[in-house]
Amino acid sequence: MDFLKKIGESVKQTGKTIVREIKTKSEDIRTKNRILNKLEMKDLKKLCKTYGIGEPSPYETDLITGERRRIKLTRGHYINYIMFRLNLKQIEEYCNRHRIDIWDIIREKEQVIEKIRSEPKEKIKTSKEDKVTKIEIKRQPEFDVILDTIENEFQDIACDMNIRDESEFRKQLVIFLRTKLPNKIEEEYKTSKGRLDILIDKKYVLELKYADNKGTLEKGIAEIKRYGKQFDNIAFIILDVNKLSFSILREYKNYYEEDGAQVIILRGRGSRKNKSKSTQIIIGKRKIRID
Repeated sequence: MDFLKKIGESVKQTGKTIVREIKTKSEDIRTKNRILNKLEMKDLKKLCKTYGIGEPSPYETDLITGERRRIKLTRGHYINYIMFRLNLKQIEEYCNRHRIDIWDIIREKEQVIEKIRSEPKEKIKTSKEDKVTKIEIKRQPEFDVILDTIENEFQDIACDMNIRDESEFRKQLVIFLRTKLPNKIEEEYKTSKGRLDILIDKKYVLELKYADNKGTLEKGIAEIKRYGKQFDNIAFIILDVNKLSFSILREYKNYYEEDGAQVIILRGRGSRKNKSKSTQIIIGKRKIRID
């Protein structure tokens, strides 16, 4: 009976794994479609050329008469053509290389995948475990509110201001937090393990990263291990200033999250997709630039 029970559990687990894989692949397809629909026609054509997959045929055949006629290719033709010829990683790499902002789409996809892969928690048996769980449930939403406020409301400020270094980044974020939150905000808080960028209510740590080089992000890995022994809630706020590729930023985001920290990536002024372009007008033989 025990043997049959083990077989039954194994089959059940295999079934769950297959279902998770199907859901994950479906989410990849949905994400591909969302990214491609965001690209302009010129990028869709360039994407085909970059990976050498050719382009959709400008002809179609009438299924009844067999007549072959020329058609005008649309974005839909290119999107359908690329969907079945390139994988999600290739499309992401193209967007990273050409600084096309797909962060929101990727972040949503990662959240969905994380939900798919997470196993249901076991029921808590002891009163001690129940107490710990209640503490975590009470603590975590407050930190999430703080991080959501930064991600949703400070983003516009980060885009509009010309933040030149990490010191200015910290200063502006502290000003923002003090006007938005009732919590106690402490800047450059000194501990036995080092100096924290921002400490909130003596328990929430915000470490800021002005992402102008990989060395800055590399320091964050050691900081998590150092401060993680003293604080349970640590988050890294990374400011993308158009110096590092999206793939590098995502790589370090994954490193931080693997070690238990939460991560927010904000787009700085230099990383905005739609920068204002200067135009020229001609007066006589002179060209005058208008910014």
